[in-house]
Amino acid sequence: MSTKTREDQWAFGLDQAVHIAVLVGLAVAWPAMASQSLWGLQPSPVQVQIYAALAVLCGGVVAVWVGGVVIKKLVEPLSPAGRAANTLLTTGVASGPIVGMPNAGKYIGWLERGLTLTFILIGHPEGVGFLLAAKSILRFRDVQDQNDRHQAEYIIIGTFLSSGWALAVALATQAAVLHWLPKG
Repeated sequence: MSTKTREDQWAFGLDQAVHIAVLVGLAVAWPAMASQSLWGLQPSPVQVQIYAALAVLCGGVVAVWVGGVVIKKLVEPLSPAGRAANTLLTTGVASGPIVGMPNAGKYIGWLERGLTLTFILIGHPEGVGFLLAAKSILRFRDVQDQNDRHQAEYIIIGTFLSSGWALAVALATQAAVLHWLPKG
């Protein structure tokens, strides 16, 4: 990764952190702002349902799409494609292209994180275990070949990061929904 790319990532991360800090600061400085806005004109039961729905919507965006970006950035240095290029440079022999459907990994990750969020929010966390077991069975053939251990490790690391991200976001989303719509 080039120095310029790292600087761009740090600048982007700092920019986003400042945005979040400003929003948190506004919420702390004026806690009654929501009740004085158009949201405050809605009847109370409708208002909390809207807040709960917005929490679910935000949780979905953060789990699925933001999670995809974060996981991609985390596993990018471990990419087998980058390893194949390095193998070609150092040994003069390419380890072969990775063949598969275009963008399939992205869509699989979206489905995995979306289903994890859904299972947690509908109160069936055992579904997450079923999802991981099903994915493990389907990926077994990919990781069975010990000739390319790097590919197997890459898949396992990506799966754990994606599942962990989805589970953390799902639990935070569940806590937000329960804040607005407590069980009772």
